[in-house]
Amino acid sequence: MRRAAARLGIPIAAAMILLGIFMMCQPFSFALYPKGFGMVGIGTVLYIVCSHLRTEG
Repeated sequence: MRRAAARLGIPIAAAMILLGIFMMCQPFSFALYPKGFGMVGIGTVLYIVCSHLRTEG
């Protein structure tokens, strides 16, 4: 279970970080700007947790 969480969690966290940065930099809607900070924060915490899980058998 830990290996699957580490394997899947890191790409999901990276995608969340990139989406959050996009939400902060886009010129279309100001409502997405503050939500981008939360997305980057949650993605960063998820990345830190998943990167500390063991991926080896």
